[in-house]
Amino acid sequence: MLQFMIRMIPVSLFLLPNSLLNLIGINYMGTGGSTLEKLHPSFYVGLVAVGLTFMLRNLGKAEIPSWIKGTYRLPLAAGLATTFATFVLSRSGTGDISAAIVTFLSPAIFAYVLQFAGSRTRQFIYKFILGFFLVNSLIGLTELATSWRLLPYYVSDEVITFDGRPTAMLGHPLLNALLTGVFLLAMITRQITLGLPAAYLAQMALHAAAIFAFGGRASLAFVVIITGVYALRHSGLVVRAKVRQSIRSMALVVSGFLFFAILTLLGVTDALLDRFINATDSTNTRFAALTLLELLQLKEWLIGVEGPARAYYLTILQTPFGIEISVIAMIYVYGLPLTILLVYSTYRLLFQWARNGYPGARYTVAFFIMSTLTALSIGSKSLLISQVMIMMFALREQNDTIAVENARRSALSAIK
Repeated sequence: MLQFMIRMIPVSLFLLPNSLLNLIGINYMGTGGSTLEKLHPSFYVGLVAVGLTFMLRNLGKAEIPSWIKGTYRLPLAAGLATTFATFVLSRSGTGDISAAIVTFLSPAIFAYVLQFAGSRTRQFIYKFILGFFLVNSLIGLTELATSWRLLPYYVSDEVITFDGRPTAMLGHPLLNALLTGVFLLAMITRQITLGLPAAYLAQMALHAAAIFAFGGRASLAFVVIITGVYALRHSGLVVRAKVRQSIRSMALVVSGFLFFAILTLLGVTDALLDRFINATDSTNTRFAALTLLELLQLKEWLIGVEGPARAYYLTILQTPFGIEISVIAMIYVYGLPLTILLVYSTYRLLFQWARNGYPGARYTVAFFIMSTLTALSIGSKSLLISQVMIMMFALREQNDTIAVENARRSALSAIK
């Protein structure tokens, strides 16, 4: 039963996005209603799994991998402290309590539960994530080509009709771009370092096309920058590198330019290039976010801003959909002390999970940090941290699976 509930964590995180919950009548992102309705189903799955870990006595003898053991402790303390603080402040109508639980407490719960994932469960999570992003990228490209949408595009509880970018299975173009970017970058770094089977290379090309379709400027820019840094590091031009890695790095750069030219001819890049050209509104929104800090009083720096004052500030600066820099949004909600604790505990957890992981794991964490800083993302109620954790868990398993495949292939070649 425990292994089943652990498997349901990624399933609920990726197959029950905000837009689908809104579509089926659950007031997940809207104002009013019960707090219980505001918590994502994955949180309840995690709670059941935690309960099962305490009921099953033989788990105490289970061997927990060193890279994951105990990594939940600091994020759990930070999540509980933030949830308690938002409960004490009791700002009605803000959704602060559910945001603290979903965004920061849930990842700690999942980090604890995933310690007990068996080998079959790890394989299930890896195959689920691999299949999910394959289907998600295909749907995204289909939506771009046909103007059909699988899910409505919601911001909070408002349907956005003026933006034609694909929403795919995650329900939001920028969320799709960010998470596809994480997956793509992991495949790129793996290809440069150790090489990928042909089937994985085809998937890498698919995800690269999809990230253009989703139209995430920051995600694409950071993927290109980090890929460039990683390729340069393994090219042999800066430091010594293996010949095969140098060849793969050069081949990747050349094929990247050719791939971009092909996508441009096919029209896949049109929407994204248009967003780069007409980026004034987004730039102004981020400058407005920086301006918001000047308005804070000492008390607000310490415990955050009251709900009515937040709405007033956003109206003045004409940013109705939120603050487009996540750390500033967090300061407005939780205050500076809790923001520092949350940011540190989150980044520390992700880098711990990247330790001795798949090739380029730290680079994917750096990508996640940079991408989330330039958007509202984890500054609001978001599944992003939990989703990226699950992806890193799956990518580590993928790395082991590909290593076994390569070893088997080498053994067969030696026999022949």
